[in-house]
Amino acid sequence: MKHTLFILLIINLLNFLNLTGLNAQENSFAAKTDSLRKVINIAEGENKLNALNELSTLLFYNASDDVSLETYLHVSDEYIKEAQMQKQTKLQGDAKVSAIIARVRCGKFDEVEKRALETLNFLKTNGQMESMYVVFKQLILSYCRQGKYDFALAELGKTYNQATAENDLLGQFYAQYLTGIVYMHQDRIDKAEEHYMQSVETAKKINKKPFDLITVYSELCNMMQVKGRFDDFFALMGETETLLKQLEKQNVNRKYTTNWENIFTLYAYAYSFMGEFDRAETYCNSMDSIGVGNPVTSFNSAYIRSQIFDSRKQYDRALELIDKAIELDPNYIYTRFQKVKILSHIENAPCTWAETDATVAFADSVRNADFNAQLDELRTQYEVDKLEMQKAQNHRNFLFALGGVVLLLIIVVIIFINRQKIHRKNKTLVLQIRELQELQQIKENELLQKITFETPETDIKELCPESRKNKICLKLRDLLLKDKIYRDEKLTRETLTSQLGVNRHDLDDAFQLCFGMYYTKYINLLRLKDAVAMLEQSDLSIIEISEKAGFGTLRTFQRQFTAQYNMSPKDYRAAGKELKIRNYEL
Repeated sequence: MKHTLFILLIINLLNFLNLTGLNAQENSFAAKTDSLRKVINIAEGENKLNALNELSTLLFYNASDDVSLETYLHVSDEYIKEAQMQKQTKLQGDAKVSAIIARVRCGKFDEVEKRALETLNFLKTNGQMESMYVVFKQLILSYCRQGKYDFALAELGKTYNQATAENDLLGQFYAQYLTGIVYMHQDRIDKAEEHYMQSVETAKKINKKPFDLITVYSELCNMMQVKGRFDDFFALMGETETLLKQLEKQNVNRKYTTNWENIFTLYAYAYSFMGEFDRAETYCNSMDSIGVGNPVTSFNSAYIRSQIFDSRKQYDRALELIDKAIELDPNYIYTRFQKVKILSHIENAPCTWAETDATVAFADSVRNADFNAQLDELRTQYEVDKLEMQKAQNHRNFLFALGGVVLLLIIVVIIFINRQKIHRKNKTLVLQIRELQELQQIKENELLQKITFETPETDIKELCPESRKNKICLKLRDLLLKDKIYRDEKLTRETLTSQLGVNRHDLDDAFQLCFGMYYTKYINLLRLKDAVAMLEQSDLSIIEISEKAGFGTLRTFQRQFTAQYNMSPKDYRAAGKELKIRNYEL
C-alpha cells in the first residue's frame, strides 16, 4: 500500500492508452474489466483492494455518459467501503475525490453540490488538505458551469476570510487561484490575472509549493501569449520551468509529463505567432517525444507544423498536416481557415473553391460568432495573393484570375444569402421577444395588484414563518417593481439581505415564492426587460443602455442579452427598426 491512488491512476491510464487499434482497445478493456471482477470476487485483504483500485481506475477514465458513470460509481462505492474496512483512509479519500471529478466531467452538478460537503469534511478531518482543495476546485467549477458565479464567489470569499483568520496560506492560495478561475469563466481576463498573481505571491510564502501553482503559471503564460505580451510571457515561462523542476525534486514518484507537454506547446505556439518557425519546430519535436498517443498533443503539433511548412512553401506537407489536425478536431474552425490559406498560396490550386465552400458551409452550420470577420479576412488574403501572382504571371494566370473573380462573386452571393437568413431569423426573434415582454409586463402588473402578500406592520423577525415570507415578498415586490433598485449596478444579494434585514436563505425562498426563480436570474430578467424597451424606444447608445439597465459592464450586458434572446443588442435594435419601417409602409 505504498503507492498513492494518484500514481496508480497515472500508471494504469498509460497502460490503457498504449493498447493498439480501436477494436483491440475495446476488447482489451472488456477483457481486463472482466478479469479484475473475477479477482475481486475471490480475493481478500490487500489483493482485493488493489484489484478494486485498478478496476475503478479503468472505469474512471471510461466514464463519459450516464451509463458508464453509473458503472464506475458502483465500483467506486465498493472500493471506498473496502478501503474503510481495511482502514486505508488515504485510499478512501482518494476514491471520494475521483468520484467527485467524474461527476463534474459528466455534468452531474447537483450531485456534486450534494456530496462535496461530506467529502470536504472527510478529507479535512483526515488531514488530506491538497485533496480537499481538489474537491473544492471541482465544486467551484460546478458552480461556474451552471452560471452560479455569485455562489462561487461567496464560497471563495468565505474560504479566504477563514484561511486568513487561521493564517492558512494554502487556503489563501486556493481561494485566490479559484477566484481567478471564476473570472476566467466570466471572460473578465484582467480580474482573473489579478487574482492569479495574488495566488502566486501567496505561494511564495509556502515552503512546499502547492501542486496547482504550476497550473496558475501556465494560465498566466497563456494569457500573456494571447495578448501579445511576449517579453512577460518568456520571463514567466522561465519561472514555470524552474518551478516544475523543483516540484519534480520534491515529488520524485510523481509524473509531470502533462505539464511538460503544456510548456512545450505554449512555446511552440508563441514562436509560431512570432514567425520564428525553426524554434517552433524544435518545441513541436519535444511535444511529440513525450506526448505519444495523446490526441490533444497530436492536434497541436499537426496544426503548428502546418504553419511551419506553409511558411517554407512545402504546401503538400502543410496540407497533409492540416488535414490531420481537422481529423483530430473537426469542430475547430480555424484549422479549416488555415487549410484554405495554404491552398490560396498554391498556384492554380484546383480545390481552393471547393474547400472555401466547405469552410463557409461549416462555419454557417455551427454559427461561429467570428464567421463574417474570418471570411472577410480570408477573402482579403485571397485577393492579395491573387494580385501578386497576376503581376508576376500576367498571361499564364489570366484564366486563373478570371476564375478568382467568379469565386469572389459566388462568395459574395453566399454571404448575402447567409445574411438574409440571419435577418429573417432576427425579425422572428424580435417578435418573440416582444411577446415575452408583454407577458412579463402582465405578470408584473398582477404582482403589483396582488394583496395576498400584505401583512401587519411588524418587524420581520417577530412574524411567524408564513407571514415572514409574505412580508419579505411584499417588500421585494415594492423594491424591485416600484422602486426598481435593480437598475443600480452595485446591487448585490448581500446589500439586499441587509436592506431587508433577512438572511440569504430567507431571501432565496422569497424569490422562489414571489417570482418563481432565484435572485440572479430574476434581476437579469428585469434588467433585460428595461434594456429591450430602451433599445426600441430611445436613441441611447448600447453602453448607455447597459449602464441605465444596471449591468456592470458592456461585456456582461451583451453576454446576458445574447444568452437570453439568442441575438446581440445591436442586432435586436436593427431588426426592430426594420420591422417598424415595414409596418409603416404597409
